[in-house]
Amino acid sequence: MASHFQVGRTRILKKLNRLYGGSLAIPKPSDSFVNLSSVVLSDAQGILFPRLREASQQLRDNEHIIIRKANKSNTIVILDFFLDKRNNLLGDLSKFKPLSGNPTVKLKSKVNSLIHAANAVIGDLEFNSITGDFAPSYFYGNVKSHKESNPLRPIISQISIITYSLAKRLNQIPTPYIPTTHSLKSTDEFVDILKCNKHTGILASLNAESLFSHVPLIRIIDIILNFTYCNPVLKDMLLACTSGAPFKCPLDNLYIQTDGVAMGSPLGVLFAQAIMVHVEEEVISNLPIKPTLYRSYIDYIFGCVNDLCLLEKDRSNLQEVSGLKISVELNNNNKLPFLDVLVDTSSNDFITSVYHKPTITGKCMNGESECMVENKRGVIKAYVRRAFKAEEVARLNGCEGGRRLQEANNSNRLGLPCHWIKLMACQVYVCFTVYAT
Repeated sequence: MASHFQVGRTRILKKLNRLYGGSLAIPKPSDSFVNLSSVVLSDAQGILFPRLREASQQLRDNEHIIIRKANKSNTIVILDFFLDKRNNLLGDLSKFKPLSGNPTVKLKSKVNSLIHAANAVIGDLEFNSITGDFAPSYFYGNVKSHKESNPLRPIISQISIITYSLAKRLNQIPTPYIPTTHSLKSTDEFVDILKCNKHTGILASLNAESLFSHVPLIRIIDIILNFTYCNPVLKDMLLACTSGAPFKCPLDNLYIQTDGVAMGSPLGVLFAQAIMVHVEEEVISNLPIKPTLYRSYIDYIFGCVNDLCLLEKDRSNLQEVSGLKISVELNNNNKLPFLDVLVDTSSNDFITSVYHKPTITGKCMNGESECMVENKRGVIKAYVRRAFKAEEVARLNGCEGGRRLQEANNSNRLGLPCHWIKLMACQVYVCFTVYAT
């Protein structure tokens, strides 16, 4: 018991010393308590010394700026133009409609009526009635710091909305019926496909720009119902979960999104994938000369074609049928990034390696932090596994994988123990070697 108490005292003392940047002595039990407010913090000590505390207070009280995390990055950005960019997005009356009042109560009644109608008509499905109090969704935007003019990625968090649980249930129904002929489920599947194919033709990637915002809502709902079960009640339920869901902007103004699908909605990925699958099937089936390799991951497309004219024709057809803007990126020196993989076609084979996007700073969990040991080891395992999966095992043995991660560990001062890195690299190497054989 005494040893357990001593261990607890030692851990507390360690945390206090790290927090206040100095050496603190735990008082005797007769002193009753430790008055942490009596500790004087200098400019070289502590986390929030007075100067930083004052600066943080000024930033918080400034109504003209917003502090947010950048999109696809752990970088923090200070926005003095957020309201302008937000107004530009919400000012598009073809996609957003301002509201004068909160329609949550009426929406709840409507959704419950649809649920009762669906349960009566569709015998093999059952939807639970919605009970309780709810609030509108919340609109915010992440800055695309890696793109010109730093546009916002609009996101509507729908966790608090009345239709959230219904949208999650509706998402489960058609998902198994969406064709996956050309679709990728993960990076692992993409790498496995490349290993089974030879490189021929021109390597390129296509991207459907701002897919979520430009998904034609009525059209895609009809497409999804054609894939699964055409029923007017299901259509009304899907519309209630999308165009009927109200949300608030930072100034507490209420809106609904009349077209497109919100990033943050449980139905977002389903709608985006369904429109791309439908367009791809129509376009590719009518091509006189098919691409030698064609795979897509939601709004990103990877392909090999025989010539640039065929590539431009594919892009034009995809853009015409979908109504979306499709951009093209050609390979540079026989290298092309796709997802988090860098594909090299210098030889007849596809050679893959890990690709780091410009937004990735390389920082992760610090090995000297108070996080659990299992989480720290999980970080190492994720890095090592990613290296072995993206690269050929024959070109990357256990020692090499450990060396690369150790270099990253040293350069970023992550404080991860060297023996952890070597052990995890060897374990993952053995697993991939066995899998390869």
